Amino acid sequence: MSARTTTPHGWSLTAIKNICTFSRGISWKKSQERRDPTPDGTPVLRIPNVQDTLRLTDLIYVDGVTQDQKKKAQVRAGCTLLVGSNGNPKRVGNCVYVAEPRNFLFASFLIGARPSGRQMHGEFLYRLLSSRPVQNDIWNSVQGSTGLRNIDLNALKSLRVLVPPLLEQRKIALILSSMDEAIGKTQAIIDQVHVVRRGLMRTLFTQGVPGKHRRSKPLLGWRFGRVASNLERIPESWALVPIVSVAKLESGHTPSRRNPEYWNGSIPWISLHDTASLDEPEIAETKHTISDLGLRNSSARLLPGGTVVFSRTATVGKSTIMAREMSTTQDFANYICGPRLHNRYLMQLFRHMQPEWRRLMAGSTHKTVYMPIFRQLQILLPPLSEQEEIANVLECLDDRIASETRQQAQLRELKAALMSVLLTGELRVTPNPEPE
Repeated sequence: MSARTTTPHGWSLTAIKNICTFSRGISWKKSQERRDPTPDGTPVLRIPNVQDTLRLTDLIYVDGVTQDQKKKAQVRAGCTLLVGSNGNPKRVGNCVYVAEPRNFLFASFLIGARPSGRQMHGEFLYRLLSSRPVQNDIWNSVQGSTGLRNIDLNALKSLRVLVPPLLEQRKIALILSSMDEAIGKTQAIIDQVHVVRRGLMRTLFTQGVPGKHRRSKPLLGWRFGRVASNLERIPESWALVPIVSVAKLESGHTPSRRNPEYWNGSIPWISLHDTASLDEPEIAETKHTISDLGLRNSSARLLPGGTVVFSRTATVGKSTIMAREMSTTQDFANYICGPRLHNRYLMQLFRHMQPEWRRLMAGSTHKTVYMPIFRQLQILLPPLSEQEEIANVLECLDDRIASETRQQAQLRELKAALMSVLLTGELRVTPNPEPE
């Protein structure tokens, strides 16, 4: 699992089968399966429960489990659960550590790994099995050409890994566990800010900036573009307007691929390849560009900086703002805002409207919001100054989420780097002494 040519002093190089035992989970009949707890039901972990951490949501309960099955597939403290079979080969081998005793069993598509003997630490075994070299070996040896992919357990058992003494195993596991704890705390902050943001968005887009409005008026005739259900009144200074009365709608187009002169020019061309950038406040660069010739010989449009871009196929609901003149594919609806509509307000509004986009999507295979819908959209229009206030509040939360996400990415990179040197002995640690 390492490029090292020598074994660190005091360590051993051994096959995984010598340091742990594997067992497969249980199967059951559909008639035994329950979604809610029953007096005879035993909770069972399945593939969806194996994530970065053990997820205890979406459990199922199985009636009539025998004692032999319970003995075979009991989830014990210190064991590692691996995905043994999955349609996605990159999911095969994913694993999670069980630190505490659980009154659960695990299903047949999972594999349990437990340390053999007292000289193997359970969490260190998990760190070995989840390390990039071991995961790569698992992925490279998956069995099955179509449909379900399966772990090659014999190949995994034969894989040779470096194993330090028990006390050093514990110290390495403790260091990496502290990294996971820091990553988890950062994720908790991100999740909480998302919760606050969702609640605040509903308030801002239906009632306005808190404390700003004392009077309201009935809301009538709202058909397309709803930001909330059962909304009957809006602030008195707001208006319900057709979006095309305050913004110009433009679509996009793809120049002919058969003419190379139409491509790799100076005009940024937003496509579904730029999906990740649609979560940013602005998009300035694109994966593909087109030429002036391609623009002139197609239905593509050169749109001004500040245009609001909305993905209407595949990644429906993602939205951002053009940082400069650009064009798009036909997968996007684009709005050039007039003097009464702030583009940052519109982008945030679109991002909030996910339930409405789901309601308006059509198509059995590729879900799409068709262009006629965008001509019929109605939006709630506060005064321009309040639109900017709303956008400022939400962008402040977006900035916090982005900052915490960057911090988490740095922690993940540091953890990966530490795993690389700690699990190979390139960086040695001083073990904590055993208590007397």
